[in-house]
Amino acid sequence: MASRSNRFSGTAYEFLRNSALDAKNFFDDPRRPIPPFRQNQFGASLGGPLKRDRTFFFANYEGLRIHQSITNTTLLPTDALRQGDFSGINPLTGVPFPALIDPTTGQPFPGNQIPRSEISSLSRAILDRVPLPNQPAATPGDNNNINVGLRNVTTDQFLGRLDHQLNAQHQLFGRFLFFNSDQLFPFVPNTFAQNPPAPPGFGTNKNDRGRNLALGLTSVFRPTLINDFRFGYAYFFGTKEAQNIHSGFLQQLGIERAPGSTNMGIPAINVPGYADMGESDIFQPQIRRNSTFQFTDNLVWVKGRHTFKFGADVRRLRLFYLVEDFGQGIFSFSDGLSSVTGNSFADFLIGRPFLSFAQAGNSGGNDRLDYLGIYFADEFRATRRLTLSYGLREEFYSPPTNADGRASILDPTDALRFIVRNDHGQAASLLGNPFVESLQQSFGLEFETSQAAGLPASLIKPDWAGWAPRLGFAYDLSGKGTTSLRGGLGVFNSLGELDYAAETRLSAPITEFLFGLDLCRFYGAGACGQPWAPAQLSYGLAYQLGNSPPVAVSSPPNIRNGYAYEWSLSLEQLLTPTTSLSLSYSGSAARKLPRRGLQNQGAPNLPGERLGYHPQPGSNQFVRATDVNSNYNALIVRLERRFTNGLSFVAGYTVGKSIDTASGLNGTNQPQDNYNLAAERGLSDFDVRQRFVLSSTWELPFGRGRRWVTGGVGAKALGGWQLANILTLQTGQPMTAVLSSALSGTQSNGTDRPDLVSDPNRGLNQRTPKRWFNTDAFQMPPVYFDQSGAFSIPGNEGRNVISGPGLRVWDMSVERHIPLTEHASLVLRTDFFNLTNHPNFDRPGLIFGTSNFGRISSAENSRQIQFSLRVNW
Repeated sequence: MASRSNRFSGTAYEFLRNSALDAKNFFDDPRRPIPPFRQNQFGASLGGPLKRDRTFFFANYEGLRIHQSITNTTLLPTDALRQGDFSGINPLTGVPFPALIDPTTGQPFPGNQIPRSEISSLSRAILDRVPLPNQPAATPGDNNNINVGLRNVTTDQFLGRLDHQLNAQHQLFGRFLFFNSDQLFPFVPNTFAQNPPAPPGFGTNKNDRGRNLALGLTSVFRPTLINDFRFGYAYFFGTKEAQNIHSGFLQQLGIERAPGSTNMGIPAINVPGYADMGESDIFQPQIRRNSTFQFTDNLVWVKGRHTFKFGADVRRLRLFYLVEDFGQGIFSFSDGLSSVTGNSFADFLIGRPFLSFAQAGNSGGNDRLDYLGIYFADEFRATRRLTLSYGLREEFYSPPTNADGRASILDPTDALRFIVRNDHGQAASLLGNPFVESLQQSFGLEFETSQAAGLPASLIKPDWAGWAPRLGFAYDLSGKGTTSLRGGLGVFNSLGELDYAAETRLSAPITEFLFGLDLCRFYGAGACGQPWAPAQLSYGLAYQLGNSPPVAVSSPPNIRNGYAYEWSLSLEQLLTPTTSLSLSYSGSAARKLPRRGLQNQGAPNLPGERLGYHPQPGSNQFVRATDVNSNYNALIVRLERRFTNGLSFVAGYTVGKSIDTASGLNGTNQPQDNYNLAAERGLSDFDVRQRFVLSSTWELPFGRGRRWVTGGVGAKALGGWQLANILTLQTGQPMTAVLSSALSGTQSNGTDRPDLVSDPNRGLNQRTPKRWFNTDAFQMPPVYFDQSGAFSIPGNEGRNVISGPGLRVWDMSVERHIPLTEHASLVLRTDFFNLTNHPNFDRPGLIFGTSNFGRISSAENSRQIQFSLRVNW
């Protein structure tokens, strides 16, 4: 609602949804009532004059309350397995368990049962918090538990605005926004694993606070010269914590943490095929406190056939960011030949993880950085039918500099050497920490000062290559304005200042990600504890020191900003005075985009030849690399009818393809072989091959002023109704299958892939939630044996070869306007979301060899009905 009006006006509204109006989710228990759901969205606004024709105000409040049950199905360990009894049927495979080996003796457990005395106290304590399956009669190989978690949302937002006419040439405005949001997410997947999320009780609380102030002055110096100045201040404070972060779980078990961690929650446990156990959100706690000051100025000058535009954007960012990656500890267990017992859940019971991460130190800090953007553009009417537009933009972000003087990065040439900021001589105190000294002694860490490395205080060298030219044209082919050809080409920068702001505090000696990798299991019975084999990985060792050099999350000093070339060409035809058709081609090619690389990944094994060694001394290191290339091509058809005779619609169809070598920085974007990125080229994670959207609004032709039933009681009853629809159809996004074991030598758990022997994408008529893709299209890569045991090679599966579930949603609304007075009306509305109740499935399980492989365990919202009442005056 506009604020510049000499008449007071406003609105008040309430939107209501609840489970009494809804359909069941596809995965809800059919024997029980619909799980509870209640949503209330409400608000009011008021605007009008403070001084007629000069000063105006507008105020708005909106609140949102959601209590929504979310359903999924998972596999939880049975009571027998929790007691160590493996004499029955494996619920993952439906066949008997193999004979389990006691790693302390090298002999089978008698009766295939693990003695209670050998079950880890930590594993037992976690299982005590995991419920027993509520579908005990489930067939082996099927999920045995239906989870219902409650998502809570409380949001309040207030906006106030003032507009003031200083004089005929100058207009001033001010706006303030206040935003509070508290949310509980009951299911949070572990982004380093492919298992379903943990059952309820292991969710994450996310609380955000936002404040925003904007001031603007628009000056009309003359009709052909207009200037617009804006000042903005944005403040954001956000926290994210797991539900059990303050439970003191580890302290109660007598497990001591390395210094610096604040997370007192429950470890994240990844046993392939089962639901996650413990706190699945591995990136918490998080605290963000950001302040941004922004000054922009834009000048428009019309001179003859030219419309010149000049502008500048200056920002000062003050960022506080604290995150404990793996703060509660993450433990992954391996299956099959890379298991110490022969079964991953048995490994979990006896406390023998294959891989672990836990954070020590403090990654918090205050970062300072600045942004500068300047541009020039011109729209030139070359002829009556041809308009050219061209311009140039320069953008620059200064590398983030920590105000507390704490910074370090990994030396890109040495996985054991770290470069420490020392512009004020602070390196000595940072390195004097006794824990850092113990890491040096245990793993041979080396440190170099920023001066010796020739680096600035930010440790990151600035990148000034932010020039971005633009060129476009519009040509009237018919000369009558009914047919036009438009095209454009430009360069757009991908500036990553906020992404890597914290990465100068995520390596030793600031933060240590303690890394554990239980390789001694591959050296034969009795090897653990020998000087030529790494120490046996245990929970206690993982939290205290790890058994391998600490891992870093770092940015290289010469990191460069990415950029993309984007181009488009469209033909637009006016079919009728109110209907137009456009046919467009759009494309892009991006360079130097970021990914999370693995510096010093283990060398992949070769057929019959075990490698697995690190090219540099030390462990895998997570390092930002800017070597991703991508391209996108799409054909877009759009048919639009402007609102005429009570009807308007827009229909759009896009067929496109996006290809890259990585689609972001998430843990699931790790390459299988960091030394062969060409093998990673495939469909982008977000690729949607086809998408169709139809939206329409239709005023029903009844009532006064309409075509039919124009008077009497019928007009009053049938008049004022409006029907709106949005139909969305799109194909699914691609996915990659992974192995539950790590035998390829890369020492990167969760990135090994199976062999692909046929097309995994079955015909659409064959897809079911129990088998979404052809699971028989995958098999285990060849396994070889030498004196150290079993090893394998990377699988030949390409990246993102599986087609995921698509989306089919029809939303409809019915609305009626009821006049109350000359200036007041009542609006009644009913919304139907997912009207046909089509199940839109989430991703299937992707861990080869587990019962969830190819199986879908959750779906998006079922049909929901919403009622609303709005009063306008």
